[in-house]
Amino acid sequence: MNRTKDKCKQVEEHCDNNLVKPIKPPSDFIAYRMDFARKQKAKGKALTMKKLNIAARNAWNKLSDKEKLVWKNEADMKKYKELMKIYKQSTADKGESIESDVAKQAYRFRCTPAKFLKFVGRIDGAKIAAIKEIGFGGLLEIQCHILPKDICTWLVNNFNPTHSYIQLESGRVLHVTSEDIVKALEIPGEGPVPVKDTRDDVIESDPHYSRKKKYNWHDIVDELISVEIGDEFKRLFVIFACGCLRAPKTQAEIKANLWESLQSTSEIAKFNWTKFIRADLCKKLLNMQSNAQKNVGGCILFLLVS
Repeated sequence: MNRTKDKCKQVEEHCDNNLVKPIKPPSDFIAYRMDFARKQKAKGKALTMKKLNIAARNAWNKLSDKEKLVWKNEADMKKYKELMKIYKQSTADKGESIESDVAKQAYRFRCTPAKFLKFVGRIDGAKIAAIKEIGFGGLLEIQCHILPKDICTWLVNNFNPTHSYIQLESGRVLHVTSEDIVKALEIPGEGPVPVKDTRDDVIESDPHYSRKKKYNWHDIVDELISVEIGDEFKRLFVIFACGCLRAPKTQAEIKANLWESLQSTSEIAKFNWTKFIRADLCKKLLNMQSNAQKNVGGCILFLLVS
């Protein structure tokens, strides 16, 4: 029995017990874009996410139909169809529907770039300059309003949070590093990693710390718009950006648990925010996978654009 049949048998047995739906491989353009991004990185070209997407799309459109065939992953798609056929037969034999399994596997992605983009569209040039001053200007280039659930689901199912890599159907792996986040989001990637607060009582009683450490998540955009440009705006922006791109809190009132790292706004750009985001994503995905949760926290956006 060849390896494909062995794999099919394993999946068939697995499906009989757990009804796990096979993961569809990435589309031809997504596979091309990932390779395009790797080549740009190897050439030392530091493109913003927006410019990288445009460049990849333009390069893709220039390819002939014959050249595009290289990226169709026909072998992976054939294997997927074979496994899908086994899966459908397995569900039919058990009298269960595929729709019920889709609902069972559906993830809820808590990263909210749309809220962030609405805010960016409302601020003036002076506040944009203040954001760039603390090293977060690259976030202003984000153009992804909605997270494509199919692609994000594939990324979550194929991401190894322990070793930080994406497992491809071909057997190859794509390592995800802090440097990838620098290229994708253009935020500071050198220096010490921001540390979450450890002692609330000290912070809240120290007169040298700013006036408050809690915010209402629903009102935070309006407060960012109305607050004057200064240290308070810069701190609040980082809190808001981390909330939108890592995972907003479900409760109305949120605690700024990076308050100690944000006290000196001149030091914000000197922290390694890329390592912080990468470690946070790996921790949250590992916890999600270990506990079979549906809520996906962490900055899944950077996996999408890396």
